[in-house]
Amino acid sequence: MADMKVQGSVSVWLVGSISMANGASVIIMDSLADSIGRRNCVLAGYITYAMSLFIGGFMRSLASVCIFRAISGILTCLALTASYGIVNDVYVKGSRRKNKYSSVLSIGNPLGTVVGYLFGALCVQFIGSWTACNYFLSLLYGIISVLAWYGIPKDEGFNRAEFMKLLKSADYMALFLVVCGYTLVCFSLTQVGVSKDKWKSPYIITLFSLGAIYLFCFVLWEVYAPVKRPLVPMKIWMNRNFSICGIIVFIQSIAFSGIFTYYAVQYFVQLRSDSPMLAFAKLLPGFFVGITADFMSSYILHSFPAKWLMVAGLISYCFVGVIWDTMNLQRNYFAGPIWAISLLFIGQNLMWNIVCLVCYTNIRPRYQSAAAGVLSMVGVFGGVLGLSVSSAIISGTSEGYGIYSVFRDSKQLFNSYKITFYFATGCSVLALLFSFFLKLDDAKDKESSRDSSESSV
Repeated sequence: MADMKVQGSVSVWLVGSISMANGASVIIMDSLADSIGRRNCVLAGYITYAMSLFIGGFMRSLASVCIFRAISGILTCLALTASYGIVNDVYVKGSRRKNKYSSVLSIGNPLGTVVGYLFGALCVQFIGSWTACNYFLSLLYGIISVLAWYGIPKDEGFNRAEFMKLLKSADYMALFLVVCGYTLVCFSLTQVGVSKDKWKSPYIITLFSLGAIYLFCFVLWEVYAPVKRPLVPMKIWMNRNFSICGIIVFIQSIAFSGIFTYYAVQYFVQLRSDSPMLAFAKLLPGFFVGITADFMSSYILHSFPAKWLMVAGLISYCFVGVIWDTMNLQRNYFAGPIWAISLLFIGQNLMWNIVCLVCYTNIRPRYQSAAAGVLSMVGVFGGVLGLSVSSAIISGTSEGYGIYSVFRDSKQLFNSYKITFYFATGCSVLALLFSFFLKLDDAKDKESSRDSSESSV
């Protein structure tokens, strides 16, 4: 995006804007789907998402692009939560089939990523314009909208009474506090790289402090405010396994989304001077390994202790960090990066399979949607925080990073990348330590015990 003269540390907002908007709206959108109809939500989400992508392609400033990406994040969340609800209704009781269904849904993560990277690389390398990605995706989601119109069965549709009840009871104050607080904290971290005085700049310290105050007020509001439908139901945090999983997801999202994935692409494109298609090809093995890990976990999740699957996934993350920490610019792809990428997606898929299992087996049915939404929000915010912290680290240790396309010393820049990898490795080790406090049996025992308890109510 050279036409916008995007500076290095600020470019993370191109990634973070859609993620933050998606995470902030996921819980409200789940309730919205129940009031206006899940089929209507899917159709509205896909159609408006296609329109926002098409309009966003005409934007020529960083601020306007980020705004439309944020709108796109909200709209995709509208369709995503409704889609999960439609499919989840098919499997009401816990069973082996439910575990397989969860794994199939998890495949969408690596599969969607690989398709996104593929078409992004094709558009950038052969068309030479980032706007082509927007137009292509707009066309793709337009076609998906038509298929959804004929393929999704009709449901109860719009419920005016439930919709008005939702508007009146929504926790707008909590949403305002968490979005403003998190945005200010992340914005101040990304501005360090483009500010002349770095951390000595008064506005950076002020914005960071103000964001921290907003987040502290958000916690107080959720704990003590007498709202009927809180953004984050505090009852779910009383469950030991859920609380630990929330901590693990947040810490590990800092490492996965904020550092390992993002800077692996930067390593190939910026430091190794690979073309977009070659960088995509080097990431491709990780996606296939992730899909394979999903299929395998769907068969062993029902009989193997879930705690140790979580531990295995987090150990994979630790090895990813060790590989990147010991990397150099001359190392052969097959001697380092391919193993780091493969282990990264193994760890990601194993972790999320266990997290989904915890939501289904440790949380009451009435709170399961909220619990899944909270974990999704925690993961997204962790990823954005990871991007912000890593950009602040690189800006402070690599001269010229804050200026577009200025990488005067590749070795120095890679050393800065390695500092962020050290940080990500520390996060992975910390998440691994938390996983030993989980008290999980295999999925079969947990599901059967929950079913028997439900039948007795």
